[in-house]
Amino acid sequence: VTLNTGIDALSQAMEGMVARNSSALGDVLALDTIRLVKQWLPRAVADGHDLEARAQMLFAAMLSGCVIAQSGTTLVHGMGYLFTTGFGVAHGLANGFLLTPVFQFNAWHAPAKVAAMADALGFPAEPTPADAAAKIGAAVHALFKELGVSAAAKDAGVDGNRLDWCTEKVWSNRGRFANQIGEPSRDDVARMYRQAWEGAAYQPERN
Repeated sequence: VTLNTGIDALSQAMEGMVARNSSALGDVLALDTIRLVKQWLPRAVADGHDLEARAQMLFAAMLSGCVIAQSGTTLVHGMGYLFTTGFGVAHGLANGFLLTPVFQFNAWHAPAKVAAMADALGFPAEPTPADAAAKIGAAVHALFKELGVSAAAKDAGVDGNRLDWCTEKVWSNRGRFANQIGEPSRDDVARMYRQAWEGAAYQPERN
């Protein structure tokens, strides 16, 4: 529960910062949330009796809720639901698997914001699409390693033979794209699912 709720707080903050409905105030709260998760979630996961870490993560979760209350979520949540409903992956972890591929896509459309997130996670990045994409992938994977969890959805029981099913379900529900920047194509969605399943930290081709 600690791991999943913590990753969900991270996902909400990151998504809220690049959502079409994002705001300057929300961005400040989002970056604060990301820094808190980076600092305190590994401690909270390592020792459930670490009350300081748990209190800080409660604060991070609250901040992330404030962010998405006004911004909403994006395609990470929209795609992650299929990992949960289709394969029983916990909500937070399902989102976590998709952070690298979706935010590497986002880096081509909001490079300065994605670079700021990478920096908050301990990987300073130039505000350029290529560097922001590379560093956000490295940052997310480093956090997963520190948490002791695989960044690959296949290791959580997601069936690679059903990724096309996931893609079609998401693609057929256009409401999932309403708050997502960049207008991803069906092929983009398919590639993101494949990357999340493999747990790859590579940078996708620019579209």
